[in-house]
Amino acid sequence: MLRDRIVWVLRRLILTIGNLWIDFFMGFIISSNPNWIPRNWSNQEIRKIGSQFTGNVINVSAAQDNDKQGGKYKDYFPNAKSYTISNYGKGIEGISGDQDEIILDLSKQYSGSKYDVVFSHTVIEHLPSVEIAIDNLCNLSSDVVITVVPFIQHYHGRINSYTDYWRYSPDALINEFEKRGFSTIYVNWNDDFPYMSVYILHIASKYPNKYWRLVPQSKIPEINVCGPGVEFSKKLWGWDRTLFRRIGEYIGSRCVIDKTEGNIGHPGE
Repeated sequence: MLRDRIVWVLRRLILTIGNLWIDFFMGFIISSNPNWIPRNWSNQEIRKIGSQFTGNVINVSAAQDNDKQGGKYKDYFPNAKSYTISNYGKGIEGISGDQDEIILDLSKQYSGSKYDVVFSHTVIEHLPSVEIAIDNLCNLSSDVVITVVPFIQHYHGRINSYTDYWRYSPDALINEFEKRGFSTIYVNWNDDFPYMSVYILHIASKYPNKYWRLVPQSKIPEINVCGPGVEFSKKLWGWDRTLFRRIGEYIGSRCVIDKTEGNIGHPGE
């Protein structure tokens, strides 16, 4: 039918214009608000608290120890007694060549030397066993574990090197470290811009009372109210519908050719 053809063309035109606008908008947002980029956000968080930790620090699976902003994570811990990196594998994300580097396979249970502070940035989502991954972080530490993990991020890895297995929530991290004798002293996530990837920063300690004055106040995850991805969900599903959202819904509902496409209920309804 001619009407259906016109609706199809209109729908494709609006979609194309919308995607071009999103590209422009994302380019503007990223360049004008660099701290909304999840890696930049987590780096800023770690810089704020890194100086509070002393003793022996290890960056686990650190690759070249680059913070991807032109710096080294070693400089985030200026009061550390020592700073060590570990790696396992080959290539850009494997062995760094540093003379003090430790070769450590996180997929196998660790029972060697301990460090005061264990730092792990976007590593454990790449390990097939949650239990062994968090066991190893805790077995490496005599006091503190600092972990950054993605909560919302694309499927990623490196061909013939490592792949992508898990996404952790704040409750998962709190629970898993609690089971191993580590209490959460800080948890936070980036949610300034809901269309960016979301990272979670979690810090746990065997001796939490040592740090209650040294770290900022944590966010408290609350179902449907406060948590990573909640702001994204609000935007996606329109909990707080703006006028533009309602106009879009009205036009979109008039562009449905197959009425079954608009059925969002349960199967069989």
